[in-house]
Parts: sequence; C-alpha cells; structure tokens
Amino acid sequence: MSGPSYRTPYRKLHSFQDRVADLMAQGHGAAAIVSITKRYMSGVEHAMEAVERKQKRQTSRKQRKCLTCGKQFTSAWVGNRVCHPCTGIVSRRQGAFDDNSNIGWHVKPKGVRG
Repeated sequence: MSGPSYRTPYRKLHSFQDRVADLMAQGHGAAAIVSITKRYMSGVEHAMEAVERKQKRQTSRKQRKCLTCGKQFTSAWVGNRVCHPCTGIVSRRQGAFDDNSNIGWHVKPKGVRG
C-alpha cells in the first residue's frame, strides 16, 4: 500500500508546525491554539515563531534585472542574477550541455580512438 490512507490521522500526515500554521491562518491566537492542541504555551509560541520565519522567508524574494536579457524577474536567492529562460542559454554557452558533459576527463567517448 503506497501513501497514507483516508483513515490516517492528521498528526501522522503533518507536523505540529503545519497544524499551528493552519490555525494561525484561521485567525486563532496563541491562547486559542494552546486550548485546541492541548500543548504548552512555550511549544506553541516556538511553533508560531517558526511559522512566521518560514512565511517571511517565502516573501523575501526580490525583483532583479537579468544580466543576460535585461528583463525583470523574481530572484529566488541573492546569487540568482539570470532569469529562468536565460539559464539554459548561459549553461549552453558554458558547455554544460555538451554531448560529453557527463563523461569524466579521463574517459574517452565511445567511438573515439587514440
């Protein structure tokens, strides 16, 4: 049997942090989450801080200008300076997609003598 069944309880499918995130999205505060989950306030506060950090991380993306084409794109991290369509172009220019790119320097390609 692959995957959880429909009878699998919520706690087996999701972490406590996921449960706290769901309750926060519904508008519950820390005291309400404590009474719903039957956990200590310190654990709930810790989970709420983790959820807030995670949400902040997800929204911290930045609009940048692509170094190849000059178009604006949403950068996923600080070193991301090339937009998604241009990454293939840059990789091909650097030789990442050559026919022998997966062969080590000491191994000769098939059919080559010498």
